[in-house]
Amino acid sequence: MEDKNTSNIVENTTFWFPGRWIGGLSLIIGPLLLLAAALLRIQFHFFFDA
Repeated sequence: MEDKNTSNIVENTTFWFPGRWIGGLSLIIGPLLLLAAALLRIQFHFFFDA
């Protein structure tokens, strides 16, 4: 007996934005840019009060 729901599955392969590569790179590069920005502003005492 065949399952009724398996014949009606439509694969959505045309929607790609932002894509796996762009999404993966943004997950890696985004936090690195935030870390670089935090490290660059450490020298200014008014950002991080002691």
